Amino acid sequence: MRRGGGIFSLIKLGVLIAKRVTGESGAGRRGERAVRWRLGWLPDEYLVINDLMIDRGNDHTSQIDHVVVSKYGVFVIETKNISGHIYGSEYAPKWKRYWKAWYYGVEHSNELEFDNPILQNEAHIKALSRIIGDRVTYIPIIAFSTNGELHVAAEHTCVIYSSQVRRLIRSYTEPIMSTEHVRKIYESLVANNITDENVRAQHSIRAQQNKNNYQQRQEEAISNGRCPSCGGKLVKRQGKYGVFYGCSNYPKCKYTKPIV
Repeated sequence: MRRGGGIFSLIKLGVLIAKRVTGESGAGRRGERAVRWRLGWLPDEYLVINDLMIDRGNDHTSQIDHVVVSKYGVFVIETKNISGHIYGSEYAPKWKRYWKAWYYGVEHSNELEFDNPILQNEAHIKALSRIIGDRVTYIPIIAFSTNGELHVAAEHTCVIYSSQVRRLIRSYTEPIMSTEHVRKIYESLVANNITDENVRAQHSIRAQQNKNNYQQRQEEAISNGRCPSCGGKLVKRQGKYGVFYGCSNYPKCKYTKPIV
């Protein structure tokens, strides 16, 4: 199975080392590995770059899960390994995940907000356009693991399950670039891939800090008696199996927090 020769093999080795140094989340890595495996079965005319990190200006970097360069366009893939029911829309800044879990014999409904992956992927495409231009046809794809159930409204981006990625890519059948142009784009991206372990570690640290800041804001809302999802008031409720905090905006907001 082909993937760009000796130079690309060295790049992949550097990426692997950087991943171990930065300590990416296990769930995220598993999701990326699943998509990487599926992309590996594409025909040789598709040139795949996994875990691409490029400069996006202003001393910031973009880490892109998968890029597939082909004569049918440049596919930019963001993977998410998230379980539960996933709700979101194309331009909402945050999406929501709902799931049920048991705490001390009591079943609770849980919800968690996360960044809109469509907007994340748009930022990735802007970073790519700094290197290969904006006249390239970009095809954004958001690939969720089959652990989740999607309830997403999106018109301009394909939001699918990871099991559907290869089939979707193969559904594009009209060539829009020459083989030479495809090779030039691929080589340009490989040449700009950041493999320095320190830079990758800093990217991971910065991403974790942003995540921590968001979690801190959620914890502050809870400590102030406010729902971290909608800002409503947290009130004590008596459930079938015990007491818990629920949002005053129920049933519109189903946030709950167990009292332990």
